[in-house]
Amino acid sequence: MKQVRTFFIIVALFAAYSIHAQVSISDGSGRDPSAMLDVKSTSKGILFPRMTTAQRDAIANPAEGLTIYNTTNRCFEGYSQGGWHLWGCYQQGEKKKATTTMTDKNGLRIKK
Repeated sequence: MKQVRTFFIIVALFAAYSIHAQVSISDGSGRDPSAMLDVKSTSKGILFPRMTTAQRDAIANPAEGLTIYNTTNRCFEGYSQGGWHLWGCYQQGEKKKATTTMTDKNGLRIKK
């Protein structure tokens, strides 16, 4: 019994060692070698995490480049240089262009 368990541990370690950290979600056409995650589809999109401004502000130490869809202001936002940037908004049937407005950790707007 001990030999079987040892065998499975060795196989698991070998498998973990040989796995590459790149993922492709596609139609089987392969991945782009420069991408960590390569998503390809001609009939579906990507759904970003959706959260309110309060939920966004509760994220402890957001990573540089973190992207969310803010359901409070209906905007895509990305975290960069210590604040949240609006990437693009959609409100009441009108598309709004991306802005350089940022918010600090307290949700206050910072003009640049």
